[in-house]
Amino acid sequence: MAVLHIYTKNGKIYCTAKEPFLGKEKPLPNLPAFSELFSGGVTCVVFKLPSLLKTRNFKLICFALLSFVLRKYYRQKIPKLLDSFLNKQKEKDLFFIGGSVGAELIKFHYAKKNDVVVEGVETINLIAKSNKALNRLISQVKPKEVKKRIFIVGLFSPELLRYLRKKYPLANIEVRYFDILRPSRIKEFTWIKNFSLSNDIKISVYDQSTSSKFGIPYAMNKVNTSKLINFLNVKKKYDVCFLAAYSLDREKSLRPLLSALKKANLNVKILLVDYPYSELEDFKVDREIVSYENYLRLMSESRAVIDLWRLAPGEGYSFRISEALTLNSKIITNRTCILNEPFYDASRMFVFSEGNEINPDAIKHFLISPMKPVDKSIFSLGTN
Repeated sequence: MAVLHIYTKNGKIYCTAKEPFLGKEKPLPNLPAFSELFSGGVTCVVFKLPSLLKTRNFKLICFALLSFVLRKYYRQKIPKLLDSFLNKQKEKDLFFIGGSVGAELIKFHYAKKNDVVVEGVETINLIAKSNKALNRLISQVKPKEVKKRIFIVGLFSPELLRYLRKKYPLANIEVRYFDILRPSRIKEFTWIKNFSLSNDIKISVYDQSTSSKFGIPYAMNKVNTSKLINFLNVKKKYDVCFLAAYSLDREKSLRPLLSALKKANLNVKILLVDYPYSELEDFKVDREIVSYENYLRLMSESRAVIDLWRLAPGEGYSFRISEALTLNSKIITNRTCILNEPFYDASRMFVFSEGNEINPDAIKHFLISPMKPVDKSIFSLGTN
């Protein structure tokens, strides 16, 4: 049994398959035969019809529409599949990971060793979107008198939370937000907050502004320090590294800093995924995605890590702060609010302001100066 995911990217058509709720998507060389929809080989199909219609691919569109007629479209099928899947897990703890930024690193640090990690595009849609079929299922749910831990990342589906609380009244449920709250999500977020606070569900956010506005506990993004021990590297290969996905805003913030690093004659490693060119300010740019483990190795091999705010200056701190300081790497950042943090120290963090000239000599001095030890328990989740 497989979940099929059909989607388009840069004008190309892709099809993947995976086990329902578990594991990663695996690319398929071709669209499966129509007969697979009538067999048990295809459990459900995930697609967005408007994007498929734009392809004008008759076979592809017919395949998608037939899956809908056969009630194998994911919104029709997934709720009952989920109920059956969870029944098989019995007392095992659950870790629901949605489509949040940095899903792999969140799982690396926050998922516990024996958690059943519920993931995949079908899970993302359950977590991030309302589902009428799931809503109808709630009245049929029979509560399970089992104690377990359920951790949900980036939840915006009131139905899923209601369903899980009814199915597992004794469960220790925690909802965690690792990304900025967008205005379009406030309605669902407010409902989830109110339901959580009145139903013994732990909820927390990664940024101070959302915490203050909605009266929800704030907790900065932390790391599993016991796992990061394996990546500690005393020998530094690079002076500075920057590892991120490309965006135009990031490029604008990065250029003046890279210009100063160039004048300082520093060895800089840049990994900018999907950047359209091979160089930026005369520095070579690697553009391919690397595993999170290799990302950590690059960070550990660098004297300092560049960390730039992504969507707003007051957003929560990225994982780079906790990662870098745990790996004994310094931080170069435009997050001026970090100056007020108890873990800030000029020996650990070089803070620059947008629009102000960056002194190359000041950066060189920062990099060669001894780094004052930091209390790493501030960033630690403990061990999983």
